[in-house]
Amino acid sequence: MRVNARRRSPRTGLDDVLAYALTKPGAWLDHPWDEDHDVVKVGPRMFVSVGSVRTDEAFSIRHHDLDSREMWRGRYPDAIGPMRYMPSKPWSTVALARGIEEEDVLELIDESYLAVAGRLAKKDRPPGWDAGLTD
Repeated sequence: MRVNARRRSPRTGLDDVLAYALTKPGAWLDHPWDEDHDVVKVGPRMFVSVGSVRTDEAFSIRHHDLDSREMWRGRYPDAIGPMRYMPSKPWSTVALARGIEEEDVLELIDESYLAVAGRLAKKDRPPGWDAGLTD
């Protein structure tokens, strides 16, 4: 993924985000609102959302909790902010073009996946969802 690379079309960075999210066990692409609004889900729940307006190079993710949300927003106040329609929930919108490091983009996607997959009923969690985690 080249989120801080030379100027590119807004879709390129978001395609990289979607491609990475889809590598997660049990992840699948859905279009619950329209064909231009991409949502990556694990089971029935979304963990990455890319809106139909792509000019911002932005996507939304879920945090483990409100403390994690505030930590990330404090670290990148210009790049990470409230998700539309859910400002008080543990969700944020991430703007790729506002200086967020590639490694942190990947970590945010990982955190979102784990936060959502971990809340699924045990029988609904995909095999390998927690690979690499310690007890």
